[in-house]
Amino acid sequence: PFGWDSSQRDHAANPFTSFAHSGVSMRMGEPDLHPLSMPLYVAGYIGGISGAGATMSALLARRKLSQGQHVDISEAETLSMLFGGSVTMSQLTGGARGRTGRRLLNFNQALYCRDGSMHVIVTEPHWWDGLMDMMGHPEWAQEPEFATPEARRQPDAETQDLFEAMVQAWMADYDREELFEMSRARGINMAPYYTSPEVLGLEQLAKRGTFTEVDFPRAGRVRMPLPPYKLSATPPQYTRPAPLLGEHNQEVLCGLLGYEREDLPVLRRLGVI
Repeated sequence: PFGWDSSQRDHAANPFTSFAHSGVSMRMGEPDLHPLSMPLYVAGYIGGISGAGATMSALLARRKLSQGQHVDISEAETLSMLFGGSVTMSQLTGGARGRTGRRLLNFNQALYCRDGSMHVIVTEPHWWDGLMDMMGHPEWAQEPEFATPEARRQPDAETQDLFEAMVQAWMADYDREELFEMSRARGINMAPYYTSPEVLGLEQLAKRGTFTEVDFPRAGRVRMPLPPYKLSATPPQYTRPAPLLGEHNQEVLCGLLGYEREDLPVLRRLGVI
C-alpha cells in the first residue's frame, strides 16, 4: 500500500485506507458529509496498471542495459496521481479543492430521469447546443448565464442550480434508454447508470463476448467475465471451472508429491487435507 522504502511499509491497510491516505477520498462525496472511497478493488487495479507499466519499462531497460532492477509500487502513491492537478493547484492558490458531490465538474454531473440516473457532460459547445436542441428549448441557451462558452466555464453555484433544475425537470419525463438514444443521435456525452444485473444484459457486452458460460459441478451453468481486453490471435477462454475444495488432492499429492492413495484418508483424519 505505501511502498517498499516507506516508513509505513508495514502498516495494515486495504484499498479504502489507500484511498484515504492518497487524498482522493477528500474529493469524493457530498461537501457536508464524510469523504468517500471508490468501491471494490479499484485501488488494486490502478496500482496493478502502474505496476504493469513499470515492469514493462524495467524489461525494456534490461534489454538495453543488461541489468535488472527492483520495481517498487505504492498503491496510495499511484492513487494520489489521479488528482495530480489538484496538488499543483493547491501550491499555486494555497487552497484545496473540496468535494462536489455528484457534480464532478461544471456541467458534468449525475441527474435523475424517470427510471434511474444519467450522467450528463456538456462541457463542450457542441454538446451544450445538442442538449438544448434535444430538450426542444434552444432559447434556454441564450440566457445570460449560459450564452457563451466563457460564461459557462466558471459558473457560480446559482447558475449550476439553475442548469440542474432546468434539465432535471425535462429528464423526468424520459427513461434512461430514451435519453441515451437521443443523446447518441446528437453526439452528446451522456450515459445511463446501470445496476449489476442490467450490465449482464447489455447488448454491447454480449456482442464483444465479455462474458462466457462455464459449467460448475455444483452451481450449474454460470456466466463468468473474461479479461477486459481482446487478443486477436490468442483469445482468452476458460478451459475448466474453478476447482472444488480438495478436488485435486489425489492428483497433486499422489501424482506430484509421491504419496500413495492409502495415505489420503490418514491425512484427512489428521486435518492435513
